[in-house]
Amino acid sequence: MIRNPLSTKTLLTLLACLALTALSAAGAERAEGAERTGGGGVPRFSGPLRIRNAHPLFIASGAPELVPASREDSVSLVLTYGTTFLVQSSPAWAFAVDVETVVADLRIAKKLPWSVEASARLPLVSHNSGFLDGLLDWFHGATGLGDYGRGARPHNAFLYETRLDGGAVIDGTPGEIEVGDVRLAVKKALAGPDPAVSLMAYVDLPTGDPDQGYGSGSPGAAAGVLLDKRLGPSLMAYLNAGFVYAGTLRARQEVRLADYPYGGAGLEWVWSERLSLNGQVIAHPSPFGGTGVDEMDDLSIILSFGGRFRLGARSAIEFSFSEDPSVAGAPDVMASLGYVAWF
Repeated sequence: MIRNPLSTKTLLTLLACLALTALSAAGAERAEGAERTGGGGVPRFSGPLRIRNAHPLFIASGAPELVPASREDSVSLVLTYGTTFLVQSSPAWAFAVDVETVVADLRIAKKLPWSVEASARLPLVSHNSGFLDGLLDWFHGATGLGDYGRGARPHNAFLYETRLDGGAVIDGTPGEIEVGDVRLAVKKALAGPDPAVSLMAYVDLPTGDPDQGYGSGSPGAAAGVLLDKRLGPSLMAYLNAGFVYAGTLRARQEVRLADYPYGGAGLEWVWSERLSLNGQVIAHPSPFGGTGVDEMDDLSIILSFGGRFRLGARSAIEFSFSEDPSVAGAPDVMASLGYVAWF
């Protein structure tokens, strides 16, 4: 655990500096365009954007991501900022969450023999009081959209408590930086390149602190089928379907999480040799199903739009904005910025 006496703005600045340090390496690249381009100078497709669920209660539940069927050698650093407001209760459960969460995910993927890819995701997570409440109040007032009851809370005041039958499950502390649950994955290509079909499995190691909402306290796993299908010279579709074995949340109380299926789809449109645009969605039932609180029990849907700007033949910046159309199981708003390099 790293004690962080700095503000959220300072934390974001430090994380951004880390990303910019990685970006600076792109200036020394050679323009090896042929390796990353297809016919006619059109860049080859680079897969869905790297978007994770940054809801504090779903960080530790094995939430899936949309991933490509094709294999790659890559390393990436993606910063995700999400704001979550959930103050609801039922006879058994009480959720008090008013948090802005920063996640820095370091991912590495490597092709192996026998059409296999191995990958790892190392997350750093920080829950904070944040600074967006004033902006969100203005937005909800200007658009007439509901604010989930956020306006009844003091601006930028941290709150992260979860109770079951009156006893604590999670008691969060603001201003800390913790390692989350590390994910190890393997992918086996079955067919390709068009369509590309793969089998995928991952395991989440219980490396995060469950008592404060940074991990599950027990292993989780998932398996799925991945499909990439080219729809035209500049358009690629990505489809995922699978099943998550969520395990047990071993925090201040033990909570058996429900296993659940998931599905996701995405489109990548290559606009130019430098820019591609992405739209994607991923959905799954809640592992906390049956709490009596709709925002925890209903279907989780994350709808994302963004793109990828190539800095050279072997690197790119990713950016995305995500919403939760079902108003359940995901942050109210998420934004991501990342750097990816292929080798």
